[in-house]
Amino acid sequence: MRKNNTLKKMTAVFLCTAMLFSVTGCSGKTSDSIGSDNDETVALNLLEINNDYFRNFTQAVKNSNPDMPLNIEYYSGPNPTGYITQELASSDPPDIVYFSNIPSEGFQKKYLLDISRYDFLQNYNISMVNQRDVDGALYLLPANYSIMSMMYNKTLFNEHGWKVPETHSELISLCKQIREEEPELIPITHAGSMAGTYWRMLGAMAQCGFLGTQEGMLWQEKYIAGEASFEEGFGDAIDKLQELIDADAFDIADKEAKNDDVTDNIINRKAAMSFVIGGYAYLVPKLKECPDEIGGFPYLGDTPQQQFLNVSLNNVGISKRLGEPGNEKRLEAALKVMEHLSTEAGQNSMHVAVTDISPLAGSVPSEEFPPYKDVWDVFGSGSAAPYIVEDYEDVWVDAGMFIKDELFTSGSLDGLSEKADELHKSALSESSTSVSVAEVPENMTHAQTVQIMADLLLNAGGDVAVVSDGGAKDGVPNNSGISGRLFAGELDHQSYSTCIPGNHGKNLVKLTLTGEELFSLIENGRTMTFNDKTAVFDYYWSGMDAVMENGKITSAKLSDGRTVEPNGKYTVIIPAADYDAEAYPNGEDTGAVIQAAFLEYMTGKTLTAPDKLCR
Repeated sequence: MRKNNTLKKMTAVFLCTAMLFSVTGCSGKTSDSIGSDNDETVALNLLEINNDYFRNFTQAVKNSNPDMPLNIEYYSGPNPTGYITQELASSDPPDIVYFSNIPSEGFQKKYLLDISRYDFLQNYNISMVNQRDVDGALYLLPANYSIMSMMYNKTLFNEHGWKVPETHSELISLCKQIREEEPELIPITHAGSMAGTYWRMLGAMAQCGFLGTQEGMLWQEKYIAGEASFEEGFGDAIDKLQELIDADAFDIADKEAKNDDVTDNIINRKAAMSFVIGGYAYLVPKLKECPDEIGGFPYLGDTPQQQFLNVSLNNVGISKRLGEPGNEKRLEAALKVMEHLSTEAGQNSMHVAVTDISPLAGSVPSEEFPPYKDVWDVFGSGSAAPYIVEDYEDVWVDAGMFIKDELFTSGSLDGLSEKADELHKSALSESSTSVSVAEVPENMTHAQTVQIMADLLLNAGGDVAVVSDGGAKDGVPNNSGISGRLFAGELDHQSYSTCIPGNHGKNLVKLTLTGEELFSLIENGRTMTFNDKTAVFDYYWSGMDAVMENGKITSAKLSDGRTVEPNGKYTVIIPAADYDAEAYPNGEDTGAVIQAAFLEYMTGKTLTAPDKLCR
């Protein structure tokens, strides 16, 4: 017989950045410009990723003191978690950090400043502050958050006389009743295309029970250390999810559904209920147009008291380095930012959608999103936590895909616990024998990092290798380029991909270009459009020395000494995301996946700063 189970709150860090530069041709080394207390005006360092919440946070910091200079790093690369870990461990961390969740307690103690003694904490909802207590210290200020719950079509429920369930068993009975009375109606619609949907389902059921207890937290500590089985913690949740599958709660029509499809199903009466994991930007305006009333109810356990909500808990922290002697002015500037963020104006400037709720005392959900009113009492009771991912990174994707595959084939979740234990055991073994991929002797600038990646790409066999500069210009991001910078230390199998090209799952492309076409490619750069704004990003290259005047290449030689002739033919290696098939239709797929290729090119190397920059 399976044991009951639940989870502790989880946390993940998603941050990243990249310094922007503007130079043409091949030049000598450059260095970042970082403000310090020796400057007349202190400049704070921030992180930003391609996300509206991070952008709004940056704007909120600017609003706190419009005259304060900021060094804003931007990251849009393929491994934000690995990148921020490396950056905070480096000698050049950000001063104020925005987190899209709550980092682990060990992470907070190591990298963040204790802010528990400052008066601005009095402005916050005390329960939100208490959630962040770490052995009597406080390292994070809460920022705006949203609530994730089940949703249902209230009008449809009223027409059929269906009762909103208060326990898991009542939900099972309701799904069976819906299938009997309305066979074509999906009892619970869900974003079936994403592995995260199924992990969230399993996690929410676990958090309603064993994992929400003290015993569950103790089990989790043992599990992380490899001293407990997945079955002990998640067995009851697996049973509950199996009961929903057996009750025909889900529909194969949702196998490849996304968040917007879930919204359309619930408001267009194709489904009675929905398991929501996001898509609020699409959902909110649709609710305004919907003639039916849409409500919400929490995730359900065995009793009406075992109800639970997932919440997104955004946070802001100050680098621990600002507490060190010599950084008093920077700390003073950072604290002024925190004071501003602790006001209504500061919190409002970070909001993205009407589903965002302020953590300040007395805050209530927006009138524009009625489902929140239905679950507000549950949230106020403290039965809420982030959905669990931290400490399960080695399990959750494969577990989610296992559930998806079996749900729509065998319909049985037998073997899920064994699969999770196998994955966890393998991850523990790998982490204990972490192998270095490459060595980085010193911190590099962003420009040096982009050049290094172009130099490595030359190993793919072309005459010239080309990559685009990632980051952002005037609010326009280039997610396909090289983002971030390399920091001194070892790159292992988890962190090597922090600075490789975006869309790293795509392949490398080989072009055959004339010299004139090659020059034109480099001179014109990579054009990107975002929110009706356009920006041009430099291409960095390797394998060719070029002389540029006023942005035009006047002459060039390949690394083997050949002069690049306008009508000559040359092979160019370029990442697929940077490749413009319309402009250069003769591109050939090399079959080499970007991520795997860069792992091969980096392995065993010592990555030293390049002597010149070619862009």
